[in-house]
Amino acid sequence: MTQNSYRIFKLRSGEQIVAEIKSSSSKKFKVRRPMSIRSAMQFDGRGRQKEFTVLRDWLNYSDEMDTEIPKDFIVTIIKPTSQMITLYEREKELEDEPQLPNEIIPISGMDDLKSFI
Repeated sequence: MTQNSYRIFKLRSGEQIVAEIKSSSSKKFKVRRPMSIRSAMQFDGRGRQKEFTVLRDWLNYSDEMDTEIPKDFIVTIIKPTSQMITLYEREKELEDEPQLPNEIIPISGMDDLKSFI
């Protein structure tokens, strides 16, 4: 995957997604691993407001990695900043290799649980 093929799509629905462009035709773009861009506000311990960005799989609840977006559904396409590219690649890595908890707690006393069943 080349970073120069990453783009942010601003859609007519108001959504913004970041994805890798795989191909395009006169009517649509084929994109890989689209992620919805969402911003939220959070207050720190001193009551100051901070904005942060969250990326979520746009094709959630599907095993698909690629999809097509009709060109008439796109308002504009822009190049992402280096910070957005870093965030996007990190989110893809997290999806590919989910983190396990730091400590796995063994289940003991299974015989005691059987008495409740």
